Parts: sequence; C-alpha cells; structure tokens
Amino acid sequence: MFKFRNIHALIKNNRPISDFTWINKLDEQKGLEHGTTYNNRWAATAFLECIAETVRSEVTENVRGSKFFSLTMDGSTDCGTIEQETLFIRCCSEGKIMLKFLCIGEPRSTCAQDLLTFVKKKIQENDLGDHMHKLVGFGCDGASNMLGCHNGLVTLLRQEYSEILGIHCLAHRLELAYKDALKGDRLYVQLSTLLLGLYYFYKNSAKQRKNLRECMEVLSLKGTLPHRVNGSRWLPHMQRALDSLFRSYPAFVSHLQDASHTNPKANGLARLLVSSSIITFAVLLQGIISPLVRLSLTLQRPDLTIGDAKIAIAASKDVLSQYTANSNEKLKEIVEKKECLGWKLKGNVFDVDTTSETIKRRIVMKIDERYQDLQDNILDATTIGSLKNWPTENTEVVIQFHLE
Repeated sequence: MFKFRNIHALIKNNRPISDFTWINKLDEQKGLEHGTTYNNRWAATAFLECIAETVRSEVTENVRGSKFFSLTMDGSTDCGTIEQETLFIRCCSEGKIMLKFLCIGEPRSTCAQDLLTFVKKKIQENDLGDHMHKLVGFGCDGASNMLGCHNGLVTLLRQEYSEILGIHCLAHRLELAYKDALKGDRLYVQLSTLLLGLYYFYKNSAKQRKNLRECMEVLSLKGTLPHRVNGSRWLPHMQRALDSLFRSYPAFVSHLQDASHTNPKANGLARLLVSSSIITFAVLLQGIISPLVRLSLTLQRPDLTIGDAKIAIAASKDVLSQYTANSNEKLKEIVEKKECLGWKLKGNVFDVDTTSETIKRRIVMKIDERYQDLQDNILDATTIGSLKNWPTENTEVVIQFHLE
C-alpha cells in the first residue's frame, strides 16, 4: 500500500519515476516497514499502470452511465518536438459535470483524416466504441484541420454521427479577439517590443540579472524580473508583464541608463522606458485588459456551461464599456505630471480618451464577432442547463424564460 501511495504521489506532482527508490528508503528511515521487494523503477511502472487502468475504468463507467458525452482535443509537443494529441472526455454523472483525461497519443499526422483514425482508435482502446452514439459535442481550437467546413475533423465525425456540434475553445476565442483588436496598433507594437526586449535582455545575461537585483537592493525595491509576453496565452502573459514592468520600473530605468553607456541594447530599452506615449499606453492597457483576464479565467473553468459563458461575456463587455481613463488615478497622474514613479517621461502624450474609446470599441466588436455562434438556436437552448441562472422570484420573468 505504501509503495502504491508513493508512486501515485510522485506522478501527481510531476516527479520522475526514478525518485521511487529513494522515497521508499526514506520511509524505512521513518520506521515504515514495507519490505525490500518491488523497490525499483520497473515495479514502480507496473504500479503506475495498475493505477492508470483503475482510473481509466472509472472514466469508462461514468461514460456508460451517462446519456451524452463530449470530447475535447488539443495538440501537445514534448521536449522531443513530437506532435501528440490529448483527448479529454466531458460528461454528467449524478448531476455533476465531469471533465476527465482520457488519453494522449501520437497520430500519424495532423491532417483531419489521420486525426479521425486516431480518435476512433483511442475510443475503441477505452471500450467506448459502443457508446459513440452518445457523442454530442467536440471541443477544439479553431484550426482548419479541426473545424474546416469541408474536410475538418468535426465535419468527418458528423458524417457518421450527425448530432455532433463542434465548439471552438471559448478561452482561445477571447485571446484571438484581443489580438485582432490590437493588431497593427503602433503603440501596442512599441509596447510589445519594449516588454519582449526587457525579457530577453535579462534572460540571456546572468550579469545583467545580477546588476538588476543589486539595483533593486539599493533602491529598497521588492521587484521582479521581466515576464515573458509572447506566450501561448496573450492576455495573462501581457498582464504579468505589465505588472512586473511597473513593480520594478525604477530599477529598470536606473540600471538600463547606467548600462546604456557601453551597451546599445540597454540604451534603446532605456529610451523606450521613458517615452511618455509608451508608458501612458501601458497603464491604459493594464486597466483595459483587467476584466478580460478575469473573463479568460472564468472561461477556463472545467464546470462551465454555455449559459454561464454567455453571462460572463456580457458582464465583461459591460465592465469594459464602463471603464474610463479618468477613473484610473495612475493614468491621470502620468498624463498630468509626465512622470512615472519618480522618473520624468519624454515626448508628447496621445489623446488618452480617444485612444481608450477606440480600443474598447474594437475589443467589444471583435468579441461579438468571435462569439456570434453562441446565438445559434441549439447552443442557445443549452443555457437551460445552467440551473443557477434560472429566475426564482418574478413570475413574469419565469414565464418569459419558459417561453424562450
């Protein structure tokens, strides 16, 4: 039993199987006697396979007991740059929405036909072939090999199971809407260049990181190193990068200006850091994306329903529309004093109110474009499954809800 617990704990915490031997020896030092046999990585692998088989059986039984289920599929690349696909299964068991990992594997290629073969094979391996008629939804990214209207994977699945609905990942759509809204914006490009430049300037040089930390100590500043801004999730990465920028801003400016005498890259970054237009835009963007980041986290919840998503999207659009530049005290101070955290800024400032309204309008417009299919009759009807959004008191509202 102890050894089963040990291997389970290691895998749950993403530890290597090779840790299994020494953790058993540690148990012996604690006085836990569980024998000297099966104390190697091969035994650990066997234990792991038993645990996996038990969990897989539980998932299969949940699907067998459900009236309907959906699949979620996405690509994954390991350290060997091998393209793999992960499958998750989503069903309802005893009134609770469950999202469970089903499998991961390597398809022959990422074309729709090979992905279809991969899905069918994995479904059969998990003893779910007789339950494919229950498949009603397929969640994935918006790539053409997945959602292409002619030869996409969902289209091929519909040829055999006509009731399937293809759903483009809601969180991914939000990221794309944000990217579309700011695509080509001059200030956004300059800000991204600054944040990316800061990240790589310190990431690629141990000397510069050390000098930056020393600068923080001199300034009695509890700052952080720059965060990466060009990751797979643009909104959370941008928010963390902006938070890091302003938390460590005095140290960044002080260190880069000192280093600018001998380092051309430091000189260029130092100039961008004291640009009035870039810093003002950074503060403005920080306020605008805040409700979008919260929405992104909401859309990633495993128990989310379409009804919950529609309400969250509408609420976030309202919050975004009500945001004004005048309500941001940090922004007002920078515009009036032309300084940021004690450092004078150079250059002219753009029309903050006009820019703010333009960005908000673009984001709302792109969100509407990306989520317009949620108004589809079938998807709209699924909102009845969101019980917490049912009206409870007003009789007229209840009647209208029933009619809809």
